[in-house]
Parts: sequence; structure tokens; C-alpha cells
Amino acid sequence: MASMSDQGVVPLFSQVVRGIRLAEHHTPDASNLAIRRCSLRRVNSQEIGVSQSDDTFVGPDLATSKHRRQLIKEEGEDHLSKVISDEQNRTKQTLQDQATLEGKDDELLKQNKELTQDIFMLKNLVIRLNMELEKVQDKVRDNSVCEVTEFSRTPAEKQPAWGRSDMNAVAPLLQAYQEAIEDKEVLIRNLREEINKFTGHCKKVASDNIGLLKQLLEEKKKCESMLTEWEAMHKEVVTTKEQNVLLCRQLKLHQNSIMELQNSFREHAIEMNMAREQTEERFLKSHMELYVLRGKFSILTEECDKLKSDANKKIPVSVHRAAVNECKRLFEELKKRYEGERDNLIEKNAYLSAFTAQADDDLQAVNITTERDKLAIENKTFTEEIEKLQEENKKLESKLKQSERNRENCRRQLGQVLEFAKELIGEQEYLFVKFSGKQVANQLRSHMTTRINQLQSKLKSVERGACRELEGMEHKFKEHANGMGRMKERFHKEICRLEKLLDEKDSLITKLTAEKHKLKEEEQ
Repeated sequence: MASMSDQGVVPLFSQVVRGIRLAEHHTPDASNLAIRRCSLRRVNSQEIGVSQSDDTFVGPDLATSKHRRQLIKEEGEDHLSKVISDEQNRTKQTLQDQATLEGKDDELLKQNKELTQDIFMLKNLVIRLNMELEKVQDKVRDNSVCEVTEFSRTPAEKQPAWGRSDMNAVAPLLQAYQEAIEDKEVLIRNLREEINKFTGHCKKVASDNIGLLKQLLEEKKKCESMLTEWEAMHKEVVTTKEQNVLLCRQLKLHQNSIMELQNSFREHAIEMNMAREQTEERFLKSHMELYVLRGKFSILTEECDKLKSDANKKIPVSVHRAAVNECKRLFEELKKRYEGERDNLIEKNAYLSAFTAQADDDLQAVNITTERDKLAIENKTFTEEIEKLQEENKKLESKLKQSERNRENCRRQLGQVLEFAKELIGEQEYLFVKFSGKQVANQLRSHMTTRINQLQSKLKSVERGACRELEGMEHKFKEHANGMGRMKERFHKEICRLEKLLDEKDSLITKLTAEKHKLKEEEQ
């Protein structure tokens, strides 16, 4: 009986071990797990059947012969104890292996469920993306029917067919990529044409810059010639100053000689008469030199007047006024154009709001998109014109600053000339006081003072007139800047209002497209 139980248990255990090894080598499935559980159940059932068969087999042997039972007990006690212990150990191991396998099976089943859920979600995502891509492609095709590009005139190239049976899930994606590539090629061609135009414009600008550089060089040459003339005049003035210094020294020497003559007047009357004649001759020479100096002073005054006229020729006020009038005229033209276009846009918006029927939804969407593009282009043009006006204002301000600098330079030069004239007048008065009577000196002094006062009054009147004109120009520029600020605020408000209208129209377009898609879905 022990041998029979051994023969029944060993093959079953070998089958279980083979099933476990196969389970370790391969990934678990739901079918493999079920087969493994069935095999374990069969092993348990067969073990139970063997034990039952042993009991049934022992029962009739005990009933028939007690001698045979005793022999079996004596011979098989040791062997049965070993077999039972081995079977117990094996059953324990099988139960432990079964528990571990069941735990692993549960974990693998959970992972399998999670993976199936992820695959299901990915499939749903791919399907939804394909649906959205088809919608977008329909929109793009509807919009691109009216546009005729150069790309359409080129010979049709062979495009890959993405609608195969093994790529049904990814075919819309690949088709969208193909269309995006075609659009980008068209954009590249358009950009190349714009680059060519821009290079031509740059060449024109470079040629204009070369002409301006030539003009600047010519003006620099003229300035250098004027500087050389001014240096020559400066040298002449320096020589006159040196001559005056020499004359002063001579006068001091003459004063010393006069003092000596006064001390020896009584003893040397004849010598004094001779000395008086000599002094008279020298006085005549000095008087002639004085007339020469007066001529030089008149020349200097004429040059001062020339400098004033040159300053007035360089930057006249009429140019500034003409530029300001042009700015005003352009500003009024822009204002009129903007008001006319705003009225047209208001009428167009009122006209578009009248159409509410579902049959004209597509046409309304296309008209709204075109109007939005037009409004964007008009806004760009307005901003560009505003920037141009700002640049013109900056140029005018720079011209004003240059005129102020030139005026200050002229004032400095006039002050220097007046100081030099005062020095000459003082020296001449000193000479007349020493060599002539007080009446002639007083007459000359009064004459020179009257001329100086007249020059000062003229300079003050010129300065007052220039200050008034500058104040008027500054006031006009401030008013112009305030007007520009107001116009900017108005433009900003109008742009905000138009952006709001565009947002409303975009929302209306989205609503119409959603209703359109709903109607299409209902029809399908």
C-alpha cells in the first residue's frame, strides 16, 4: 500500500513542479493562472483520493486476515513513517508555494488591469485628437479656398498617402503634419520675397546716406574756411592789442620827457618850443592812428552784423513755423481719416449685427475675420503715423536746441566784441585826456557812450524779440505735445473699444462654429 501511494503521489508532484517552472519562465496571464489553480486543485483531490483508496484497501485486508495485517505493520511501520513525513513536508512546501503564487498572481492581475485601463485611455485620447484634427482641417480648408498662392501654381508633387489600413489611428495626424509643412513652405517663399524687397530698400537708403555724407563733407570744408578767416581776424586783433601796448609805453616815456621839460622850462624855452612842435607832430600821428582804429572798429561792427545775419540765415524761425504748420495739417488729415474710417466701421458693425439667420453663419464668420484683419492693419498704420509725428517733433526740438545754442554763442561773441570796444574806447579817452583839453575828451566820451548805449539797446531789443519768439515757439510746442497726448489717449480708447468688439466677434464666431458642428453631428 505504501508503494502504491508513493507511485500515485510522485507523478502528481512532478506535474506541479513543471507547472511552477513554466510559470516562472513565462509572464502570467489570466488563462495561465486559471490552469495553475486547476492543477493545484487536482493535486489536492488526487492526494485525498489516494488516502481514501488506502483506507478502503486496508479495511478488507484487516477483515480477512489478521496475520497479514501484522506483517504489514511490522514490515511497513518504518517505511510508512518516512513516507508520511516526506508527504507532510511536500504538502507544506506545496501550500507555501501555492500561497506565494497566489500573491504574485493577484499582483500581476492588478498590473494587468491597470495596463488595460491605460491602453483604453490612450485609445480614447487618440480618437479624440483625430476628431479635433479633422475639425481644424475642415476650418483651414474652408478659409484657404479663397486664397490663391504661388504654391498652388507649381506642379503638383507626389504626396504620400496616409490613409492605409494599418495606419487608420495615426492617419489624420500625418495628414495634418503634411499640410503644416506645405503652409510653412509657402511662408518661406513669401519671406524670401520680402527679404529681397528689404535688401533693395536698404540699398536705396545706403545710396541716400552716401549723398548725405558728401554734403556733410562739403559743409565741413566751408566751416574750415570760415575758421581760417576767423583765425586771421583774431591775429589782426592780437596785433592791434600789441600796438596799443606799445603806444601806452611810448606815452609813458613822453610823460617822463614832459616832466623834465617842465623842470627846465625857464632855462630852455627854445628847447621847449622845439619839443612842443615835436609833440604836435606826434599828436597828429596818433590822431591818424586813432582814425585808423575807428575804421577797424567799424569793420568789426560790420563783421558782428554779418555774424548776426549768418545766425539768422542758419536757423530762421519761419522754417520752424512751416514745420509746425505741416504737423498740424497732417494731424488734422489723420483726424479726419480716422473719424471717417470709424464711422464706416460703425456702419459695418451695425450692418453685420442685422444678419442672425443660421444659413448665413459661415459668410458672417468670414466677413468678421476679414474685418478684424483690416482693423488690425489700420491700427498698425495709425501707430506708424503717430511714431512719424513723434519723430518730427523730436527733430523740431533738436533744431530748437541748436538755435538756442547758436544764440548763446552769438551773445558770447557780441560780449567779447563789446568788451574789446570798451577797452579801445578807454585807451583812446586816456590818450585824449593826456594830449588835448577836457572839452574834446568830454565830447568824444559822450559820443562813444551814446554809440555804446545805442548798441546795447539794440542788443537788448534783439534779445527780447528772440526770447519772445522762443517763448511763443515753446508754448506752441507744449500745446502740440498736449494735443498729441490727447490724440494718443483717444487712439488708445478707440483701440481698446475695437479690441472689445473683436473679442465679442470672436466669441460669436466660436458660438457659430460650435452650433455648426452640433448640426453636423446631428445630421450624421
